[in-house]
Amino acid sequence: MLLIVVFIMGLSSSVLCQETEKTVFNTQKTEVNIAIANIFAKNDFYPYYAYDGTLVLPYFLYYDYSQPKTKLIAGLKFHNPKGAVRLAFEFSYNGRKYDNDNSANTSSYKILEAGMNAGYEWHSTFNRVNIYYGFDMSVAHANYKYINTINSSEEHTTKSSEISYGMSPLVGVNFFITPNLSIGTEMKFMMEGFSGKTIYEYNGEEQDTDKSNGFRTQFGPLGFLSFNIHF
Repeated sequence: MLLIVVFIMGLSSSVLCQETEKTVFNTQKTEVNIAIANIFAKNDFYPYYAYDGTLVLPYFLYYDYSQPKTKLIAGLKFHNPKGAVRLAFEFSYNGRKYDNDNSANTSSYKILEAGMNAGYEWHSTFNRVNIYYGFDMSVAHANYKYINTINSSEEHTTKSSEISYGMSPLVGVNFFITPNLSIGTEMKFMMEGFSGKTIYEYNGEEQDTDKSNGFRTQFGPLGFLSFNIHF
């Protein structure tokens, strides 16, 4: 990531020397975004641990969906002279397996999240710098699955899912390298409601079910970098 930023800074310096001050930026009607959100988020979370008599294994009793996770975002913006309509899709996946060559005990987990954002932004452009503010409406769905196998005969499974929906005021800035290429960052104040369900199984048989719902707020993302193509 640092190499990419250094390359872009070098490219922008070269472009600045070549282009005249009369060049007008942020005049294209369509913008395509590829972004990475929560760059500085941890890829793992803190587990609970259990000792089964022969081996200590992570035992994830509960997963917090509000914990930031690195996401890939693909978006579109449709510009007018005062602002732009925003549309974006986001995706995140995290998985891990724990095992031991001297034991038949294993555990693994998978987390998959996908969501969609739609909103509007207002902007002001000062030469190469575009400052914008606005809001996004969002909806997302997440699934978490944890499997703990003991002696190849006992299997404890936790399946959890959550749906979230909300609104996020935002502010951001883009720097134009050329009239058709810019890089940017943005910050949101996320406000969302959620509802979820967790199922606990033993050897494929359902043992218990928990349901949850509520409301949460959060500043984020923890680092955001977008590459934008304007045409």
